[in-house]
Amino acid sequence: GITVTVLDTGQLEVTAAGNDIEDLKLRVEGRLEFNAAFSNDPVIEAGTSDRTNSSLFTPAVGTNLLSELYNSSGSRLDLNRDIEISGSCGSEGKSGTLAYDPVTTTLNDLANAMYSTFDITFGSVEINNRGCIEINGDQGADFAITGVKINSVDDSSLAGTPVFDTAFQFTEQYEARDNTTYGVTTMVYDSLGGVHNLTLNFSKRYGENYWTWVASIDGMGEILEGGSGTAQFTSDGFLSSFSISSSGGMVIDLQNGSELLNINIDPGEIGAGSSLMQYNSDTSLRSRDLNGQGMGSLETISIDRSGVINGQFSNGMNRDLAQIAMADFNNPSGLNRVGENMFILSPNSGVANTVYAGTNARGMITPGELEMSNVDLAGQFTEMITAQRGFQANARIISVGDQMLTELVNLKK
Repeated sequence: GITVTVLDTGQLEVTAAGNDIEDLKLRVEGRLEFNAAFSNDPVIEAGTSDRTNSSLFTPAVGTNLLSELYNSSGSRLDLNRDIEISGSCGSEGKSGTLAYDPVTTTLNDLANAMYSTFDITFGSVEINNRGCIEINGDQGADFAITGVKINSVDDSSLAGTPVFDTAFQFTEQYEARDNTTYGVTTMVYDSLGGVHNLTLNFSKRYGENYWTWVASIDGMGEILEGGSGTAQFTSDGFLSSFSISSSGGMVIDLQNGSELLNINIDPGEIGAGSSLMQYNSDTSLRSRDLNGQGMGSLETISIDRSGVINGQFSNGMNRDLAQIAMADFNNPSGLNRVGENMFILSPNSGVANTVYAGTNARGMITPGELEMSNVDLAGQFTEMITAQRGFQANARIISVGDQMLTELVNLKK
């Protein structure tokens, strides 16, 4: 049998039980530093133990203190001064300094200092699962990060001294290239009814299926919040995440006297085929649904059975403008007539109870119909008889005139 124990020093202790162990080898192809850590004596006699020649270390993580880290050769980093970061971003040289404290300074602190030094906005500086620092700069050749150096600073002269320069050597570098940007422009409306063009430009970033977007507004407008974000897609092209830089949505000051414009960008349901999607084809990015409207003038009105007056405007918008109320009286017969079919309340009729059609057991309004006559029939009959008598008198005059003309004709004969 064999027993393997991991010691606090990072070494492996191998104990042979009943038989000798000869020529023990533990190897991982392509990892020489790993293989060197598992070097034992050629023969481990039964009942004895043997430790590996060197310690076995695990990849560093972001929370590890810099003072506890080792280089790839197994030597502890000799840090006793502040750290100087330098290099180039595009054509501009960059440099920064990280204040070093052996008790508090972590690998994440170094990554954040590099992020700030190279003015990265959409990229990242992260610690991967192999303990390596990965720098992903912003999109485009103008933001290419080259010549990265991390040195220990001499406190007296601030000149870079390679105390641990070999511990931070960047072994892989990818050429920065300009990616195509896809944009969509849509019309938005302010509180005064003015129209403005809002543009979202989507740009492919590092990593698979990852995009960032930046918004812009025409004219003198300024985007105060939520002017950028990200979009992530699955390997099938479905939207897996969509973010905006402000939890309150996009806020725009159009600087034209209107209210602040608040816009909510809805990419659709995550994972659904109706949402924003990514295809290996020409872009068809467009704005599908908008709920804003420009200024419009009232063109027509309509009234429903509840008495609601709806206005139709020239910009295609419909809006409820008012509602017709109905008045009920305890004694409708006590109303005073004021002409035509108009009545007013009186002490005998009681106070009007105002309600809406269809409520409190009231009837409905019938729009678009001609009201039946409810005029004073006695008065109407009187006027009709008067008109009839006048017509009869006029008819007699015509009859007398006809007789006179007939007599004249007879006299000629």
